Amino acid sequence: MASRESQLALWQQARGVGAPEAMHISPYTYLPLSLDPGPYKPSLLVAWWVANDFYDNNRRFQGNVWRQLSCGALVVWLTRNWSAEQLLSKLIQSRPRSAA
Repeated sequence: MASRESQLALWQQARGVGAPEAMHISPYTYLPLSLDPGPYKPSLLVAWWVANDFYDNNRRFQGNVWRQLSCGALVVWLTRNWSAEQLLSKLIQSRPRSAA
């Protein structure tokens, strides 16, 4: 796990206020929230960053449609199975300069 200070700095970069918190979404709520995330934006943004990094490193197919489908499915899985601290720590691990 990354340090609490690094996690908070990254959470603030995602425009999060207060303590980091994860939002648990389902496939049915992903699309409406991705179009208008409202107050849930920081949680979805951090999960999207993690999913996007994973997609970039494990890409099988080219194109924006594949990226949107793959990352969207992974965002749903991540928000249901990982805590906010795990998501932020993974992002800091994969992008060390983002936490600075």
